[in-house]
Formats: sequence, C-alpha cells, structure tokens
Amino acid sequence: MSSELDEDAGSPLGPDDGEKPAEWQKISESVYLVDNGRTKNGRIDRKMRCDCELEHDSEGKPCVGCGEDCINRLLMIECHPKTCPCGEFCGNQRFQKKQNAPVVIYHTGGAKGWGLRAKSLIEEGVFVREYVGEVCSFAEFQRRTEQYHEQGR
Repeated sequence: MSSELDEDAGSPLGPDDGEKPAEWQKISESVYLVDNGRTKNGRIDRKMRCDCELEHDSEGKPCVGCGEDCINRLLMIECHPKTCPCGEFCGNQRFQKKQNAPVVIYHTGGAKGWGLRAKSLIEEGVFVREYVGEVCSFAEFQRRTEQYHEQGR
C-alpha cells in the first residue's frame, strides 16, 4: 500500500491501513483560534499600494508586473487585487492566487507523522506554498504539547 497521495486527489493514505489519520482535515486557509486583527466584516483595513507600472512587450501585450523591484514584494507584502496598478497582471499575489509548487502528502514513517514532498525539482528562489493550519494561543500550544506527550505522540 502506498503511503503517499497527490495532494489534490483527496486525503493522504496511511502506511498501514490506507486510511487517513482520524484527526486529518484538508483546509485551504488558516483557522484562527485567537484574534488575528482582521475585521469581522472582511473590509480591507490596510492597503499597501505599490507604484509599479504595467509594461508591454513589443507586440503591445501586457507583461507580468510587480517584479523584484515592487515595494510591496521588497517589504514581503502581497499586492491587493483592488489597489495594484498592474491589476490581473500583478506577479506579487502568489498566496492569493494559490500559485503553489506541486507536492505530494506522505507519511514519514516515523513519529513526526505527515509531511509534504516536492513532485519535482524546485529551483532556488521559487515560491513553494503557504503553510496553513490552526493558529492558537501560546497557552493552547502548551496544553496540546502536554497532551501529545501524555499520548506518546
């Protein structure tokens, strides 16, 4: 039985019984168990507008904007689709557009549990993917750590 599965094909398979772990659930965005500072109505409070200009190739077709010199990229902030001057051609929205490298979910075979493995060679500097999961308080982290220790995990 294979202990890996394409991450877009569904649940990962376990090394022994082919079943997914009892507590495993695929999520596409982080789950905040603590206040993360976002507004409840989804309003954008802080917009970082870059000063990039959309360039065109020799045939007049738009090129991908917001390259290495984009102020937002330099500050490690993604451009917002509603404020970026390059619009749909912005190249600084990898998280929002889910531009992830292809990976496989697999069981490590050890105590660490599940992980991701690249399907092919990833060149230096290429965006891999956003880590998503539960964001909890330090107190909750400590409680879970103690619980896992008691369970031998």
